[in-house]
Amino acid sequence: MAYFPDLSPYTYSSRRYGELNVGWLGPNIPFPKGDVPPEFVERLKQFYRFSVNATRGIEFCFICEPWMFSPYTGAPDESEKERIFDMVHNIEINGQIHRVYLLEIRVLGRDGKIYAAPTLIYHYVVAHKYRPPQEFIDAVMTCEPDWCRHAKKPREKRIGIRGWLLNLLDKIDPPDDRMWPVDEKR
Repeated sequence: MAYFPDLSPYTYSSRRYGELNVGWLGPNIPFPKGDVPPEFVERLKQFYRFSVNATRGIEFCFICEPWMFSPYTGAPDESEKERIFDMVHNIEINGQIHRVYLLEIRVLGRDGKIYAAPTLIYHYVVAHKYRPPQEFIDAVMTCEPDWCRHAKKPREKRIGIRGWLLNLLDKIDPPDDRMWPVDEKR
């Protein structure tokens, strides 16, 4: 997984809307630790159901699975690796187990800021006491987890006769203008 400092501009994917990074932790880079409210942990988990930007692959935890990041001596046997993998990559939501793949979540703050985080952020918070910035915690507590399913791209301003015609055509055959279209295959 790529490393990005918290609250830096999001640049991981070409589909960008001014998001800020949160939770893109990396090996050998210190990160803030501390307690978070239990309500935040439960609420954060709900965002996984509405994840976006599916890519190929799986995120690995550089703390729990160091053998995935560099030549590593003393790696556990295969059964222990499987146990650790399941601990890192399974998340229980409303009684169902979901596998954490290389996905992201989006959270909208009351001030209009959009935060982009890898789905592994939940694991970092629960297993490694990662403490995201307070503004992200506040946003998670106030944002509806499914908001990104309905978020629309900003419309360009169209003027003149050509703009009027394009606006008219949009009403006849509306384009899919969602910021993050739903991936029906997941």
